[in-house]
Amino acid sequence: MNLYNNWPGIDSPIKSFIFHLFHLINFLFEFGLYVIFVYVSLRSKYIYKILLLLFLLFCVSVEYGYITFYDRFSTASDVDIAIKATGEQRSEIIFGYLNFYILLILLGFIVAQIYLCKKNNFLGLKSFLLLIFLYFAHATFIYSAYKVFSLKNPSVNARNINENLFMPLPVGLNTVINSYFSYIIREKTVRIPLGYQSELKPKNNIIVVVDESLRGDHLSINGYNRPTTPFLEFLKSTNILQSFGNCASGSTASLASNNLLIVGENISENSDILKHSLTRPTLFQYAKAMNYKTYFFDPQKDDEWAGISDDMKYIDHRVATKGLILDSNIPGYDIDFKVAKAVNKIINTSTGNFIYIFKRGFHYNYKGNYPENAGKWSPIIAIDEKDSKDGNKLVNTYDNSLHYNIDPFFKLLLGDVSKSLLNTTILYTGDHGEAFLEDGKSAKHGGVSKLEATVPIILIGEKIKIDTNYKASHANILPTVLDMMKYPVSERKITYSISLLKATGKDNLIRKYVLPDLDHVKIIDFDK
Repeated sequence: MNLYNNWPGIDSPIKSFIFHLFHLINFLFEFGLYVIFVYVSLRSKYIYKILLLLFLLFCVSVEYGYITFYDRFSTASDVDIAIKATGEQRSEIIFGYLNFYILLILLGFIVAQIYLCKKNNFLGLKSFLLLIFLYFAHATFIYSAYKVFSLKNPSVNARNINENLFMPLPVGLNTVINSYFSYIIREKTVRIPLGYQSELKPKNNIIVVVDESLRGDHLSINGYNRPTTPFLEFLKSTNILQSFGNCASGSTASLASNNLLIVGENISENSDILKHSLTRPTLFQYAKAMNYKTYFFDPQKDDEWAGISDDMKYIDHRVATKGLILDSNIPGYDIDFKVAKAVNKIINTSTGNFIYIFKRGFHYNYKGNYPENAGKWSPIIAIDEKDSKDGNKLVNTYDNSLHYNIDPFFKLLLGDVSKSLLNTTILYTGDHGEAFLEDGKSAKHGGVSKLEATVPIILIGEKIKIDTNYKASHANILPTVLDMMKYPVSERKITYSISLLKATGKDNLIRKYVLPDLDHVKIIDFDK
């Protein structure tokens, strides 16, 4: 955990003194909470003992689960992600987040309570409420002070200073409070209007396919040593597909990454990334300004989850899970294929469509992404294996998912290739990459590693001439779509990255990505 990476640096002796004094006060306060918690929990009446134990179990298990997966405590963004995750995703990964060693701490508390409990030592409701109040007060104080002082010291390891047993309690409370205010902000925010409306009807179709948890260097089209995408390789051999290789996503988790992708955020140190993600015009706004009919296919969720509420007025047709399985009982791992068939019908019977697909794809746990008998590589994660620590099994199961899904999806989407691509261009990427224990950590995504930000960017279409020596990122997708739409350059009021239709290897810059918590942005260089 590093709570201080997001604030301006310490640039004076006074700030340095305040910084270290603040940490000393915080450490003493947390130690005091530790002592009070132990004292009250050992001497309370039985009902309060149970409540305190449940309180401890929830906060500590959740927060140290995040330490296990992400090497940090939770944030308001994590709550947002958890709420917007699918039920299938929650059920599959919950055991991966739990850190069962915490149960040893709880067991120690239970043993101590049984051994030391005496009738004349009972404390009642007042003591219980006082303890809870102190936690609330600490949570409010500690995070208000961080924001007021705006301090950091890169040489200080904040985990060593703050990570005692009870830091998860105020952290967890702060997370809940921040989540509420973040929700209010997103509900009340509206996008910046474009101020331009074309008088022409578009004559082409544009499809943006964003795959779930798609790591770019696991596609054979990008040089991977397993044949995970032979059909895409065939398309490349016919000069209708071009790949930019391993590219940078905007972030390492779905929500943040998609919110940045749809506004074309060019990540930089001086950019107000959160504000831009909530207020800048989206792909859908530009599409409506150019008179496209807009579609958002979301086979993962029925509820709205990405962007803000205001975005829905720019989407003509949102096709979600219920609409896709209404008339057919299909397994989850085949739902992407139904999307492909639906989109194929649209592009072969009409033009003037902008279609954004957020595929079900390859989210952990990977064994649920293909039928049991469809595996090509083994050994794989067992059916009852909730959180495998075997990197080889993870890779095999993940690669089986890719092999089962990607090529069949595009075969169904394209159908008769020459007909489908007559007026249609496709951009294909992933929302983020994945990590398979390469650095010894459990995080599949949502962490800091480059592998979790490694995605493909692929262009499929007739007569597209591009320079794939350019090092691409998600920031290039929106300006590329604007060029495909022929949105007037003179009407583009925001400075975006370069379009992939114009970029060359001489335009290469260091690519960047951010961690999923856009409320407290941490920027990482992808190319270092």
